[in-house]
Order: sequence, then C-alpha cells, then structure tokens
Amino acid sequence: MPKLARSQVTTKTPEVAMRYSELKDFIENKMRMRHIYQPVMIKALIDAKGALPTDKIASKFLEYDTSQIEYYEQITKNMPGRVLARHDVVRKDGSNYVLNIDVESLTSGQREELISLCDTKINEYTGPRGPKYGNTEDLVTVIYPVQ
Repeated sequence: MPKLARSQVTTKTPEVAMRYSELKDFIENKMRMRHIYQPVMIKALIDAKGALPTDKIASKFLEYDTSQIEYYEQITKNMPGRVLARHDVVRKDGSNYVLNIDVESLTSGQREELISLCDTKINEYTGPRGPKYGNTEDLVTVIYPVQ
C-alpha cells in the first residue's frame, strides 16, 4: 500500500485540545474584547456543534453589527425598494415592504419557480463574467461606463 502524504491523511475524530473549564475560563477571564467578534464566533461554533465555514461565521457577525444593518436598510429604501415600487411589484405598508401578489395563494411549485428565477438572475449577475457582488467600482462601470 503506498504511503500517503501528510496532506492526504484524514482523521475520523477531531482532536480536542480544550476542555469545557478551559474555554469557560478563556471567555470569562482571558478574552480581551476589541469588538464582538470572538464571543460571536465561539457562540456560532457552539450552536453549530463545533464547525462552521467562514462565510457562515461572517454572517453571524452581521446579526450584531447594527451599522451594517442600517447601511443595508438605506440600500433597500433607495435602490430595490424604490425600483420595485415603481414597477408595482412591492408597496410600502408602514415599515414593511409587501409583495403585490398574494403569496399564500401561490402553489409551492409557483413559489419555487419564482425563487428559482430570482436565483438565476442573482447567478447571472454574480457569475464569472459579471461584476463581483459588492464591488461598487465594477457596478458603476457597468451602469455608467467610465471613459
């Protein structure tokens, strides 16, 4: 049998390097806070039974970052909310946006198809040939070609 390189060796059981009392002591006495990131990450990992991909941890940070929530509230009001309202797709009802279709009357197949169509549009935009999501420089160039 050929010998496997170290990078090819996998273990079935993870190594546990810390006991409950050590993690508790770290949180209570040793953790130095500059932001909420450390306890949010630990909490997310505990909730997920010990492991999460980076993007899922990052999304947990957003749950606590009110500045990002406020930023995206403004984007919602100024961009898609306004455009969709102009096309009578949504309407404003107090602080809520309401889809101008009776979602409850749609069949599950219709809902799935509409969601799939939205996913297709998202993938077309974020695909390898389109601008990267969040890169406003590319977005401005696409909408208003810079010369």
